[in-house]
Amino acid sequence: MKKEKIIRKAYKFRIYPNKEQRGLFEAWFGQTRFVYNHFLALRSNQYKVKKWTKLSNDMELLSIVGQHHKVANNKINMNNLLPDLKVEFPWLKEIPSQSLQQKVGDLDSGFQKFFTGLGGYPRFKKKGRNRDSFKIPQGFCLAENYVSVPKISGAMKICSKRELGRLLGTPKNITISKNPDQKYYISIQCELSQEEIYDSFHYGKKSKILKNRKKIGIDIGIKTMAVGSNGEEFSPAKATNRYAKKLAKAQKNLSRKASKSKNRAKARLKVAKIHSKITKVRQDSIHQMTTKVVRENQTIMIENLNVLGMLKNRKLSKAIADAAFGEIRRQFKYKSLWYEKDCKEVDRFFASSKICHVCKFINQDLKLSQREWTCKNCNSHHGRDENASKNLRDWKPAQTFNRGTNKPLEPISA
Repeated sequence: MKKEKIIRKAYKFRIYPNKEQRGLFEAWFGQTRFVYNHFLALRSNQYKVKKWTKLSNDMELLSIVGQHHKVANNKINMNNLLPDLKVEFPWLKEIPSQSLQQKVGDLDSGFQKFFTGLGGYPRFKKKGRNRDSFKIPQGFCLAENYVSVPKISGAMKICSKRELGRLLGTPKNITISKNPDQKYYISIQCELSQEEIYDSFHYGKKSKILKNRKKIGIDIGIKTMAVGSNGEEFSPAKATNRYAKKLAKAQKNLSRKASKSKNRAKARLKVAKIHSKITKVRQDSIHQMTTKVVRENQTIMIENLNVLGMLKNRKLSKAIADAAFGEIRRQFKYKSLWYEKDCKEVDRFFASSKICHVCKFINQDLKLSQREWTCKNCNSHHGRDENASKNLRDWKPAQTFNRGTNKPLEPISA
């Protein structure tokens, strides 16, 4: 019997805590930040004494910390140090203990990504500079459009009943966070079956996503957010340009305020609200595009771009950051996984724009400024982006290009 596929999906809503609840949240944000920084300092000290790896003996950590706990198989759980920390700092008992344990787990995940080369070295969190959040794995209660949290009196309103109607599956944990614009949000992580995933894809309508044989290549860019091999184009939101004047005026006003004054805090909040609006506009346009493409196609071919390298271009870095190439690729990946579609990445050294998709002739003289070109071999006229998307759709691993050169491993000729 085939095992039912279970997927975890998070739903994010805005919440409206009262003044007392906001005060507790601010205290809990500070406590989780303190615990994270405390254990990061311990591990950083050990890392400096002896280069620590994920296979090292944690007894060394205990000798540096100067505390003794029960150790199983020469390994310790950093959560075992929390009780002593609470004795030293009694105010850490205000927050649910599991929230502190989750924050220690986040630090451990950060180190695992660092040692496997998937991320950088974990950084200390600073008040006002990092996203404030804490997770509650159990003890919460959802009823209609209200949520109650352990150790907090009274329920908090969550958006509206209609919006909350999108929530499907079994809630497993919640994460409460605060944005720089002083708005509070709750992220509810649920376990969903494949059937419930299909329902959530159509916002509760009882209809399935039918599998098909459609294959599409997607070329993402700055002037057009995405161009499909089927000829469909998606216009970019250009959120940064849309709010550029408003943002510049708010930032100019902020720079004139005295340091640590109330007026500066008000001006900073206005800037944060504009940045929040830009983020929401950009995310909305990307979600609409990626959802439409995943719904209509079975296989999606996208280019594995070196976004960090592209951002070093001083003339285009702002436009590239606004286009959010990395976010587009991330959404294609997880939506394809949810809805049983295939998302494949094309090698970044494959010159999709320079190859004629009709006769496979390589136009070595094509410049970045040329948006259209005519093939010298078959006289086919191409739009740069649409031609690139068709080459991405037809890509094969043998067409990978050598690093640092413009020559393919297996030259393609007419």
